[in-house]
Amino acid sequence: MNNHPISNTPSHVNESVLATNKVIRNTYALLSMTLMFSGASAAFSMAMNLPHPGIIITLVGYFGLLFATMKLRNSAWGIVCIFALTGRSESVV
Repeated sequence: MNNHPISNTPSHVNESVLATNKVIRNTYALLSMTLMFSGASAAFSMAMNLPHPGIIITLVGYFGLLFATMKLRNSAWGIVCIFALTGRSESVV
């Protein structure tokens, strides 16, 4: 007797689904880490009673980090830029 279950789907489809699930899991993990970092930086800013830096510094910092994130999106420095962008945007609110 054959004890192996019969599968109608080819093995490459299962590997594709597993790869897709891994990408989605990593995306949600990164999203949750940036959200936690953003909340922590906002809490730190409120606890230290930091003043507003001003509209010009805020806009230059935001667009500079946004530009850096887009330029470095395929490297590890892109992750650093996105954390700086989310932490910076919450700390000035």
